[in-house]
Amino acid sequence: MKYPELPHIIAASLVPQLVTRSRAELLNSAEIDFSGVIYPPIGGNRASGEHLTRLRKLLRDAARKYGYPDLVLRSDMTLLDADWAEVLHRDMGISPWAASHDGLWQFICCVLVPDLVRVRFPGSDSSGTQPDRFLGGVRNTFGRLWWRAYTFCTAQTGRSPYSLLKRMHEDELVQIMERPNLAGDVRLTQETCRIFLEVVTRHGCERMTLMREVQKRIMRLFPMVSFVSLSDKQLDSLLRDIFEVTARSLARS
Repeated sequence: MKYPELPHIIAASLVPQLVTRSRAELLNSAEIDFSGVIYPPIGGNRASGEHLTRLRKLLRDAARKYGYPDLVLRSDMTLLDADWAEVLHRDMGISPWAASHDGLWQFICCVLVPDLVRVRFPGSDSSGTQPDRFLGGVRNTFGRLWWRAYTFCTAQTGRSPYSLLKRMHEDELVQIMERPNLAGDVRLTQETCRIFLEVVTRHGCERMTLMREVQKRIMRLFPMVSFVSLSDKQLDSLLRDIFEVTARSLARS
C-alpha cells in the first residue's frame, strides 16, 4: 500500500506553525487530504481516505487510554509508545523500504495527527515541541516506533508478537535502536532482549547499568565475531555468557 509522503521542504515550512499550537487547535486542523503530498512510484494501491481515517482513529484511541486529549503522564509514555508501535506495524501494512521514506512519517506527524506529536513531546511552554519530532529521521515521533515494532515483533505462539517490545523500558530501547550494528540484526536484537529480561529477573541487577555494560561487550566483539553466521544455539550460548559475566561483575562492584 502506498501512503502519502510530504516532501521535506513543505514539512519544514509547516513545523514552525505546529510546535507551539495547542492540542485542541491541532485536533481540529488535522487533515486527510493535503495538496502538497506525493506518492512513491511503486508499492501498490494508494491508501484510501477511509484507511487513513481509521489509522488516525486507532492512534488516538490508543492515546485515550492514557488521558488524551490531556497531557499523558511521563510514567505512561513508554506504554503509549508500545501501543502506538503495535498499531503502526500491524495496521499500516508497509515494508521496510516504505518505512525508510522520511516523507511518510512527515505526512503522519505534520498532517494526519500533529496533535498526537504535541501530546507525546509537549516541550516547554516557550519553545514547544522539538522540530525533529515532526520531521523525518531517527527522532520522528512515529517513524522510530514503527522500526521498534519491526525489530522486536516475533511470531511466538501463545503470546502477543509485541510482548517483547512492551517489556522493555525506553532507555533500554534507545540503547539498542541507536546502535545500527545491533538494531540491524533482528535475531541478535531479540535474543539480547530475551536474555536481558531473564538475567534482570534472576540477578536483580539495575536494568540500565546491565544493558549499557552488555552493549559495550557486544560492540567490542563485532570486529572479531560474525553474529549472523552463528547458529541459534551458538548465539544463545555466547549472549548468555556475556550477560552472566557482566551481571556477576556488577554484583561484585
